[in-house]
Amino acid sequence: MKTLVNLNERDFIIEVFETTSEYGSMPGYICKCDGIQNELYQTLTVAIYKLRIWIMSVEKSNKSEWNLAGIGYKVTFIYTFRKQRCVFVQEFEEDECTLTIYTGENIKLCSFTNCDSESLWKKVGILQQYNGKLFFGLEEPQIQYFIQILRIPSCTLNDWNDGDLMKSIFVYHLKRRISTCINWQEFFNQWLIGLSTIIELKTQLKKLYPSNHKINAREFRTWKAMLRNVEFWSRSLTPEIDKTNLEILYRQGFLIPIPSYLKNDTKTFWNSF
Repeated sequence: MKTLVNLNERDFIIEVFETTSEYGSMPGYICKCDGIQNELYQTLTVAIYKLRIWIMSVEKSNKSEWNLAGIGYKVTFIYTFRKQRCVFVQEFEEDECTLTIYTGENIKLCSFTNCDSESLWKKVGILQQYNGKLFFGLEEPQIQYFIQILRIPSCTLNDWNDGDLMKSIFVYHLKRRISTCINWQEFFNQWLIGLSTIIELKTQLKKLYPSNHKINAREFRTWKAMLRNVEFWSRSLTPEIDKTNLEILYRQGFLIPIPSYLKNDTKTFWNSF
């Protein structure tokens, strides 16, 4: 099966293939655009007893009863129900866990809802010997890894004035890793009101610290890790401004392996001939 999507005047073709894994046949996906294609991508699956569970979507929340998964989380598997091979679709919606069972003809057979997965599966009447969280994949290390990645606080330019969100990003990335107390909010305030949408990071960071403080490599890496989660490297909202910024950086000698303001021993050597 192929699907064509046009984005920014470019055609993206997504193809679905049948692939094999240790669990048997499963779908794989390839995306193509302008003669370039990604490597074959396979849907994440986990094996729970004799079931193969497909992970369709992973989302986060603060609900401990959902093992921190959130609204939009969805998994499926195939099993026998009422003497038919059926597709079980499980997901989190609002404040409920839902299970919808379809026949092989994609006909909805029945559905169940409850506030948590364990109570939900008690209603189903099959596979009662197992914990309901198992069928949602909530106790699988792979799933928990992706949920924890999603829980890393981040934001976009539009959120820079959200003090609580910005503070959570600061606490996660910087608070325990910087060597002195600084007014970190001023860094973003000045960048936001500045005429330029792009900055030279080390120069701006030095303004936050005491004059006798030397920013070590560990601190600098920590700042960069935080900025990756606040839509760094430019605060521009339009690609045209980004394009202009790149042109300025190139003319100033930054977009080369050794910036023009640094000593280039290789260039000096070759200019000697």
